[in-house]
Amino acid sequence: MARIRPQAREATGLQTPWMTSPSLAQPTTTLALSTTFTPAASCTDNKLTMLPSPGFFLFVNEPVPFPNTTVTNCYPSEFLKSYTAISSSTYGSSIVPVMSPLVCPSNFCTRWVGDDNYIVCCPSGYGFRPPATPSIRDRPGYGGSCSSLFSLSQTTTVLKYNVDGLTNVEPWTASTPGMNAYAHPIDGFAASSPAVGCGNPSSSSLTLSTSSVPSTVTAAVGGDTPSSSKGVSSGTIAGAAVGSILGLAAIVCLVFFLLRRNRYNHREDGPGGDHNTAPTEIYTPEYPGQNNEKSGDTSRHLEIYEMNAHTVHEMPTEENDKKG
Repeated sequence: MARIRPQAREATGLQTPWMTSPSLAQPTTTLALSTTFTPAASCTDNKLTMLPSPGFFLFVNEPVPFPNTTVTNCYPSEFLKSYTAISSSTYGSSIVPVMSPLVCPSNFCTRWVGDDNYIVCCPSGYGFRPPATPSIRDRPGYGGSCSSLFSLSQTTTVLKYNVDGLTNVEPWTASTPGMNAYAHPIDGFAASSPAVGCGNPSSSSLTLSTSSVPSTVTAAVGGDTPSSSKGVSSGTIAGAAVGSILGLAAIVCLVFFLLRRNRYNHREDGPGGDHNTAPTEIYTPEYPGQNNEKSGDTSRHLEIYEMNAHTVHEMPTEENDKKG
């Protein structure tokens, strides 16, 4: 499998891919995002884009992966109105306006809270790291990064851009510890006192996967995820296992009982036996003066009679007649 080796600054995870340069003009406009933006369903597939050299940074649902190329279905139009992508030859990646009032999109979570209801929103499943030195005093999170850490040797699929804007779907492996996927934070001021967390019940976790399906990611890596993405609880699994064992034991006991009962019935019947036929009693002739009754049975007797005795006479023959 081909391995794409990003430059050291991505591997270390110590710098963010869009740290703004002091020489770049900072945004002065304020735009409102007062309703909850719901992205297209395809955005929850968490498409990873690898930006061109020299950074080779990995972004989830990157809105401007290449100059004059804009993907609009995963970020609010209010955010994209003043979004400015910086050329890949410049260190940094974007300049964005401040949103006020700000409501995090449905697949984003509030990851950072500052003074005056200031908040930073990151995609669900991604954590936030503020900049070491804020470039705008009233926006302390501006220039920070939303990121999700890869595990070592984790493999996913990315849409890679080259310096000419040509793309190719390629497998990618985290070959160095500390490698991250990034996402653009949305920062601004909430209308009321905010709290850190994923309060929107419709939020779906954007996570990274080890699958090789082009342009999609599904398994969780890094960042805080809402409880709905944690899967089946260990208690549910244990209960199902115990129930299965008890059910199997009941079946085994039932089979054993039926076999034992069947064997007992065969012993009662005997070979060719019939419970409905009375046993046949056989009596044999006995000597005169003895009765032929079964021990303990006085209801049935067999009496034996002897014919009257007679004297045996010899029949007359012709020779005897002559003698006479």
